[in-house]
Amino acid sequence: MIRKNIFFAFTLLVCTTLFSQQKLNMDLTNSCSFDGSPITGEIYGFASSNEAISIVDEIVGHIGLKRNFQIQASNVPNAAATIRRSPNGTYERYILYSQNFISRIINRSNSYWAAIGVMAHEIAHHLNGHTLKGPSRPPTELEADEFAGFILYKMGATLEQAQSMFNNSLMYTRYESATHPATSARLEAVAVGYQKAKEKDGKTTVSKLPDYKKNYPNTTTKTNYPNTTTYPKTTTTTKPKTTTSTSNKVFSLVMGKGTGYYGQTWKTSFDFPSDEIKKGWDDNRYITSLTYGDNKWTLVMSKGTKYTTQRWRTRSYFPKDEIKKGWDDGYAITSITYGDGMWALVMSKGSGLYAQQWRTRVNFPKDEIKKGWDDGRQITSLSYGDGTWVLVLSKGSKSELQKWRTRSYFPKDEIKKGWDDGYDITSLTYGDGVWALVLSKGSGLYSQAWRNRTYFPSEEIRKGWDDGKTIISVNYGDN
Repeated sequence: MIRKNIFFAFTLLVCTTLFSQQKLNMDLTNSCSFDGSPITGEIYGFASSNEAISIVDEIVGHIGLKRNFQIQASNVPNAAATIRRSPNGTYERYILYSQNFISRIINRSNSYWAAIGVMAHEIAHHLNGHTLKGPSRPPTELEADEFAGFILYKMGATLEQAQSMFNNSLMYTRYESATHPATSARLEAVAVGYQKAKEKDGKTTVSKLPDYKKNYPNTTTKTNYPNTTTYPKTTTTTKPKTTTSTSNKVFSLVMGKGTGYYGQTWKTSFDFPSDEIKKGWDDNRYITSLTYGDNKWTLVMSKGTKYTTQRWRTRSYFPKDEIKKGWDDGYAITSITYGDGMWALVMSKGSGLYAQQWRTRVNFPKDEIKKGWDDGRQITSLSYGDGTWVLVLSKGSKSELQKWRTRSYFPKDEIKKGWDDGYDITSLTYGDGVWALVLSKGSGLYSQAWRNRTYFPSEEIRKGWDDGKTIISVNYGDN
C-alpha cells in the first residue's frame, strides 16, 4: 500500500525551488510525451527532489526492479520519456517532467494520484522499450496507461483515483491524434490495468484489453453522456463516480413541477458546451441551468420558457461590462456561474425580470440581500467562484417572500422545514465550504424533490421526468 509520506513528497515535487540547471542535449525524435504536445526549443534540466526520486523508486519496486533512468524537472510541456547521449558516447534514459504541469494536473483533478499516474505512465515507456521503437503511437500510449493503472492499484489508489490523470479538463480530448488515443480509450486502458492487478490479488477477473483500432470509441465516457432518458453505458468497469479523492462530494439534483418546462435535455462535458447550446437553440430550447462541478460543466436546456432570445459569454474576469451591455440591449441575467477558470454569463430576453442589480462579495452577501429585499427585489441568482460570491437581485420575479440559509452540511432539514412552511427551493448552490439555500413563496413551483448522489444522477433525472417533474438545478458539493 502507499506510504503515508507519498503525498507530501509530491507536494515537495511541485513546490521545491530549484537552484541548479543544465542544458540537455537530447535527440527527442523517439521521445514519448504524456499528451502529444510537441517538445521544441532548447531543453534544460533542473534537479529533482529526493522525495520525487523516492516515489519513482517505489513505483518500479512494485514490479521487483531497480530504476535505470534519470529523473529531471525540465521545461517540457508536460512529461516525457526520452534518451540522451552522454559525453562519453553511452545512452542514458531520462524521464523529464514539468513542475508547472504537475501542479496544474493536481489542481484540475483534485488528486495527487494524477501526478503519480503521470510518472508511472512515463516509466512504462522505458520498461516496455517504447523509446527504442520510435515516437509516441496510440498502441504504445495505451500500454503505458495500462501499466499505470496496474501500478496505482498496487500503491493503494482507487480506480477513480487511478483514472484521475485523464478524468480532468486539462487532459480531456474527444478524438485521437496521430500519437495519442482519445480520453475514453485511455480511461479504459487504466481500468484494465487496474483490474489485472486486482486479479493477481485474487479479488476479481478481467478480460483482455481490446486491440487498439484507428477509430477507437471516443464518445462513451461519462463526460459525454448523450441527452437520453436512460442511463448511458460507459467504457469503464465501474459505475461512474466523482473523480475527486474524497468520498463526501455529491451531485445535488433538485426537480419539481410548476416550471412550465418540457422537452428538457441535459449534457455534461469537460469543455464549455458551446456546441450543445447552439444545438439546443436550434431546437427551440433555452438554457435553464448551467453549473460546474467535479471538473465538468452541466447544461440543462428546456422548452416552455418565456425567453425569446438568449446570449452567453465566458470571461476569465468577472463580466461586468458584458452585463451592462446586455442590460443596454434589453437582456436580463438568468444565470451566472464559475468553472474551469472562467465566469459563464447567460442573459435572456422575455424573462420578465427588470431593474436588476449584481453584487460581488468575498463573504456571503447577507447585508446586500436584506437591502435588496427592502428595495422590493428578490434573489434570482446566487453563485460562488474564484473566491467570490455573486448575487443577482431582480424585480419582476414571481416570488413573493424569500428566506435563505447557509450550512456547512447539506441543508436537508432546512429544506423540509421550508416545504412544511409553504416555501420551495428557488436556488441551491455550494461555495466557500457552505451550501447556500434560497427558499421562496409564490414561485409557482410545487411537488419538489432533491436527490444527492456520488455519481451524476442521470437515472434520478429520468425517474423525475417520468413523474412529470423537470430539472431545476444540478449542483456539486460536500454532503
